[in-house]
Amino acid sequence: MAEEEQKEKKNMPFITKALVIAIIAIMVVVFAAGISYFVASKAIKNVSLMENNNKKEEKEEKKEETKLGIIHEFGDFTVNLNEMDSRYLVCAVRLEIDITDDEKGELGLAELTTQEVILKDKFLTILKSKSIQDLKEDTSLLKLREELVTSFNEIMVKGKIKNIYFVKWLIQ
Repeated sequence: MAEEEQKEKKNMPFITKALVIAIIAIMVVVFAAGISYFVASKAIKNVSLMENNNKKEEKEEKKEETKLGIIHEFGDFTVNLNEMDSRYLVCAVRLEIDITDDEKGELGLAELTTQEVILKDKFLTILKSKSIQDLKEDTSLLKLREELVTSFNEIMVKGKIKNIYFVKWLIQ
């Protein structure tokens, strides 16, 4: 029995040493995991802040790009379409004048009022050449807008038309 107690005493320091080493190892792992979590969370916050800043800059750029120009009431129109039977289009149109700088916007509005008769004639000529099929497609209104803006800007010298808005559109 005495020998067994001596063996147990000799084994005890080994068990105690192993236990101390295991506890230290666990503490090192927990400490490393805590530091890793802290560093990763800071990195994620920095990335998200950078993304938010980029998104804010993009929104500001879009706001600058989408700044509404001067809206001019172009008129209400009834136009015969290019059809065999008697079909016509009733529409109300507003023009947006580009105002990238204040002087250009004012000059554009002044030019628009002096060139309005020519622009209305161009508008009616283009619409009279269209058939119902030309105007029924999903993208037809976008194509018509582009065509009108391009042809109007060929006539205008000092100012530019930015967009055309159809506030009423009826085909009968």
